Amino acid sequence: MKLMFSMNPITKIILILLVNILLFSYGDPIYLTVATWYAIFLIFLLGKHGTAYKTGIAYLTYSLVNYLISFAPKAVVSAWGLVIYPLLLFMPLFIYAILTFTTTQISDLQATLQKFKVPNKFILILLVIFRFLPSLHSEVRNIKAAMKLKGVSKNPIKLVEHIYVPLLFNCIKIGDELSASAYTRGMGLYPQATPLKKSKCGLLDIISLCVIVTLICMRRGLIAL
Repeated sequence: MKLMFSMNPITKIILILLVNILLFSYGDPIYLTVATWYAIFLIFLLGKHGTAYKTGIAYLTYSLVNYLISFAPKAVVSAWGLVIYPLLLFMPLFIYAILTFTTTQISDLQATLQKFKVPNKFILILLVIFRFLPSLHSEVRNIKAAMKLKGVSKNPIKLVEHIYVPLLFNCIKIGDELSASAYTRGMGLYPQATPLKKSKCGLLDIISLCVIVTLICMRRGLIAL
């Protein structure tokens, strides 16, 4: 089923940069919360419903725990502030990264970067990085499944032997395979291969940029309610 909504990959990258500005701006944190829920809404709108549900539940849980911790003794509040609160603070940035990684097709990203005349070498590096984390996550799941079938214990020494050592060698293999995959997409050709899809900015891109820019201005006090 074809989705009615789509976003330009460049717009998603710009949103990450804008959220960084919003994150480090001084002001009411409610605007950061609104930006986070808007990212979850975009993930849902772009067809990743399961990811949107999980991300929304995780963010809601962290927010609720953070609120309840404020009624705890000072020692607990201090420990929370040192260990967990930084994760909650940077969670909006993580969620926008999830939006970018889970809803962007490699072909769309390649077409967009080629449209902006980005050098092939830089595109190749970016495409390999873009696919590396999902591939690495898949490898970790496969190794854990193999350990479970073999009945390997959760001893820390065994974990190093059966997870991290194979993972280290698989990382090298994944990098080589992703590089070869990028070249088969025409990355080594000059002039550049014609992309199958044309990248363009739509209404959702404009609305999303306007929403985050407005939140930044409101948090900085440039726009009053």
